[in-house]
Amino acid sequence: MEAFGNGAIIEQFKNTWGFTAATIGTYGEDFILRAGVSRIGVAANSPAEAMYMMLIFDNGNNLLDGHNRYRVTFKEGQQPPSDAFWSLTVYQHSNNGLVGNEINRYSVGDRTPGLHYEADGSLTIYIQHEAPEGDKAKNRLPIPKGPFYMLGRSYQPKQELLDMEWEPPMLEKY
Repeated sequence: MEAFGNGAIIEQFKNTWGFTAATIGTYGEDFILRAGVSRIGVAANSPAEAMYMMLIFDNGNNLLDGHNRYRVTFKEGQQPPSDAFWSLTVYQHSNNGLVGNEINRYSVGDRTPGLHYEADGSLTIYIQHEAPEGDKAKNRLPIPKGPFYMLGRSYQPKQELLDMEWEPPMLEKY
């Protein structure tokens, strides 16, 4: 991960999720870090407003690539802790832009209509180029045929996320 200014954008990794540094969105005079964040996105909120978690690697520590299929399963109550909402969004490596797709879905989160939850309350998001079959298609987050990354967001994050105590599920290639 690239480092800008006095530190890196990613502070620590947990189960393939890279948690952004506590100084994101509150740069003070660290103009290099601010410019670095602007390079991959327009801006960032302070941690009290939003926490960002980047997904760059799969469970084999390989960069994400749309020639593969991925999934992430949130057990009941394991979604990103938030007092507002959470989402996962896919971006292309080539231009940091959203990924155009035939279903016009650019993110999945707790406000996505029609998601399929299992009987045990778990939610599996299928991150793949081709549509999966059956109920899995309701939980698809389309990806490009090539390199990409994902950004998880939790708005008005709960304290356990601010303290980085939340244990996210592993993003797995399957």
